[in-house]
Amino acid sequence: MTEETLKILVADDHPQNQRLLKLLFTGWGYEAEIVSNGQEAFDKAGSQSYDLCVMDVEMPVMNGKEATKLIRQELRYLPILALSGSHFEKDNCLEAGADYFMEKPFNPDELHDKITELTIKAVTIENEQGLIHIKRETPMNPEHAKELRELEKQSLRRINLKGVGSYDVVVHKNVPNKISKDFIGSSDELSVFLDRSPDKPGECHLYRFNFQMSTQYLTEEEYSQKLKQEDEHLKDYTHLTTRKEK
Repeated sequence: MTEETLKILVADDHPQNQRLLKLLFTGWGYEAEIVSNGQEAFDKAGSQSYDLCVMDVEMPVMNGKEATKLIRQELRYLPILALSGSHFEKDNCLEAGADYFMEKPFNPDELHDKITELTIKAVTIENEQGLIHIKRETPMNPEHAKELRELEKQSLRRINLKGVGSYDVVVHKNVPNKISKDFIGSSDELSVFLDRSPDKPGECHLYRFNFQMSTQYLTEEEYSQKLKQEDEHLKDYTHLTTRKEK
């Protein structure tokens, strides 16, 4: 998938920490919005869409743990990375609903890697009146996010295909790029790829016209052979093909 600018909500009441995080995130190409307490973090999270919240623990008005609990109770899922100068806060933050805890001072490289991991997206590909749209969406809940992260470690993605029907498949991470190349770049009528779901591995035939999909189930030997062939074939599919505006 192509990289998108991440929008990160930073909740921290210390100006020095605010400047440091703003500097790091801007340098990494992220968009950062700063608030100074947990109440402001909750209000912002409810009124705008963010990819991640970096939540300090000790803040005035409402601390980070209280804000995290409130976000989990009242709002749609938002990944939360808790930051604290005390390692004793780890269990409390995770119990409140944070996805990950990091102690200050932190290693910038570790923070960058963790942000990449926590901001994983679900992929939906839609055929809307003949136009192909590939969307990256925040997971529905922490369990969904955990599943997506585990698949990512295996170079896999779960994608949802929406057209006349709706299909949910586990595929090589570059299959969305292949579909975009087939249907947008080459204007092919058929895209073929493997569903790597453990309980139903098979060869998928996705039709551009109506976005219907059929699955051909394979013998273990056939599947193993096609798996190797697809792994090799998909090495070059590292970018999305997008429709050029006239």
